[in-house]
Amino acid sequence: MTAEANKTTNRWLKWVLSLGALLALLVVANSTYQYLRFTEFQDRLRSRGRNTPSSTPIETNLVVNASAAFALLGSLLVIGARSRYHLRAKRWEQQLALGRAVQNRLMPSADSKLKHVKIAAEFVPALEVGGDLYDVFSAGEHRVAFALGDVSGKGLPAALVMGMIQGAVRSNAWYRDAASHEEFAERLNELLYGRTAEAKFASLFWGVYDSKQSQLRYVSAGHCPGLVLRRGEVVRLDSSGPVLGLLERSTYQQVAVNFEPGDVLVLYSDGIVEGANAMGEEFGEDRLCAAMQRCRWGSAETVRGAILHDFRAFLGHATPDDDVTLLVLEAAPAAQPRLIAAA
Repeated sequence: MTAEANKTTNRWLKWVLSLGALLALLVVANSTYQYLRFTEFQDRLRSRGRNTPSSTPIETNLVVNASAAFALLGSLLVIGARSRYHLRAKRWEQQLALGRAVQNRLMPSADSKLKHVKIAAEFVPALEVGGDLYDVFSAGEHRVAFALGDVSGKGLPAALVMGMIQGAVRSNAWYRDAASHEEFAERLNELLYGRTAEAKFASLFWGVYDSKQSQLRYVSAGHCPGLVLRRGEVVRLDSSGPVLGLLERSTYQQVAVNFEPGDVLVLYSDGIVEGANAMGEEFGEDRLCAAMQRCRWGSAETVRGAILHDFRAFLGHATPDDDVTLLVLEAAPAAQPRLIAAA
C-alpha cells in the first residue's frame, strides 16, 4: 500500500466515522424531540382537565434509541481505533515483505553457477525475514569464497544483525591468506560484541575454495560442522573458534583440508538438524549424513534434493520453528584443454 493509498484510506475512514457519528446524534435528537413534544401534549391535556395517555412507550422508545445511538458511537470509536491499527499492521507487513525481498536478493541464486563450483541452496525463514545467511562469490581467478551463518533468535532483529555480518564478509579481502582470515574473524567478533544486544550472537562457517591447490580453507565460529562428501564417505569439519559476539576477545584458526573435483561440501543451519517432528524427535546429524551417503556420486543438486526430501518426510506435517538454510558446493572438474588437430 503506497503513501497515497494510505492517505485516501484515511480520508474515507474519517468520512465514514463522521457520518456514523452524525447519524447517531440525529437518532438521539429525534427521539428527544419526540419525547419533548409528547410531554408538551400531556401538559395541554392536563390543563384542560383531560386524561393523559401513558408516557411509558415513548420513554421506552427514547431509552432504546439513545442506547442504540451510544452503542453505534462506541462501535464507531472501536472501528476507528482498530482501523488505524489495521493500517499500521498492513504497513508493517509491507515493510517485512520488502525486507524479505531485499534479503533474498542479497543472497545468490539457489542454483548459481561459478567457474570452479556448482551450487545448490535452500533458504526458508521461519518468519517474514530470517537470521540465517548464505553467500558464495568469486575471490579471484581460481578461488571461490563462501559463508553460511546463523544469528541467535529469528525475525527482524536477527535479520538486521545478519545483514551487518554479510556486509562485513563481502567488503573485506579476508580470503587472501590465513592470517587475514583469522584477524578479520577476531575483528568481526569485537564488532558484534560491541554493537549488538547482549543476547545476540552469531555462528558462522566461512572459507575459500582454491581450485588450483584443490584445497578448502575455512574458519568455523561455533557453527554446525561442515560435512564433506567424498566417494560415499562423510568427513566432518568441526569448529575452529567460538561463536561471534559472545566474548569480547576470541581467537580463531583457519583450517585447511583437501577438496578435490567431485567432492561436495554441505553447510547448514541448526534449523535442519534441530527440526523436530510431531513426536518432538529431532532430525539430527546422523539422518543428514545418511541422506548424503545415498548420493555417493551425486551432484550438488542431487545432494540438496536428498537432504530436503528426508528432512521434509521426517517432519511430516510439523512446521520448523527456526530458519532452515542449506548450502551445497561441489568442486567442479578442471576444464580440459582443447586439442587442435594438426593440419
